[in-house]
Amino acid sequence: MNFRLTSIKIIISLIFGILGFFFWRVSWAPGPGPFGQSILVGIIVLIVVYLIFSLIQKKK
Repeated sequence: MNFRLTSIKIIISLIFGILGFFFWRVSWAPGPGPFGQSILVGIIVLIVVYLIFSLIQKKK
């Protein structure tokens, strides 16, 4: 069970790292545009999913 939690944390941190890289690339682009907005929405959705996931883990 501990190994599973560690792998889940690694996957989540990898996803956030990839999103952070995309966000950094978009911040250099001229203007937000649809690409930047879609990534922003993706980051918000990921944060919400992560919060819900951590709440479920705390209840168990």
